[in-house]
Amino acid sequence: MNKKHTPLALLALLFALLGFTACSKSVEGEQKSWESNQKAVKDLALSYPAFKSVLESQLEAAQQAMKAAEGIKDEKERIEKMAAANEMAFGEFARYLRNFDKEKKTLREKMDKLGAQTLDEANRANANRAIEEARMALQKAEAAISKGGTTLEDATSATRLAKKAIEEATESITRIEKLAQDKQKQTTEQQAQQQAQDSVKKVEEQKAQFITCQYCQVKNEAGSTKCKGCNAPLN
Repeated sequence: MNKKHTPLALLALLFALLGFTACSKSVEGEQKSWESNQKAVKDLALSYPAFKSVLESQLEAAQQAMKAAEGIKDEKERIEKMAAANEMAFGEFARYLRNFDKEKKTLREKMDKLGAQTLDEANRANANRAIEEARMALQKAEAAISKGGTTLEDATSATRLAKKAIEEATESITRIEKLAQDKQKQTTEQQAQQQAQDSVKKVEEQKAQFITCQYCQVKNEAGSTKCKGCNAPLN
């Protein structure tokens, strides 16, 4: 006897199917990516002329691969071949070229932010050194991209060199920022601790200025021998 599906179980099944559909590749999705990738490659060829020849050659090879993929009858295989053509047209080095300006901008913003921070002498020296190293890293990255490459291997090597230079500089800046933040946190905690100690000390000093009568609880000036309230002797 079959068990009836509960509404909750059916809803979970529906979400699972929707999730699978959203995550899985499709012919339509690969076709949209193809259209987008072709335009992106042509734009990159204009923006980075040193990579123009390899971008165009990769796009041409990808166009042939895509044409062959579209003639495959088996849908699963066709999708796989279309995805491979998309990867060929817009591979690793092209993806990095698309993000290169953004990565440079992010690093420069971090350099400016660190340079504007108020730091102690030691952290300021470290910050200045990190900023200078980042400046050199940017020059190294820009030189690699300006040189470009005429083959896929050269293009990939150039973009990896640029990526590594910027990543290392960004990590260095981030490390100095963390040290400065930790130092500021430590200073703030020390100040709070000192304020608490000063507050306790102040209360104790105020208490020391008076002698409280154990009989009537009247406060008497320090040095008094008799209570001004009840005339009892003060210990």
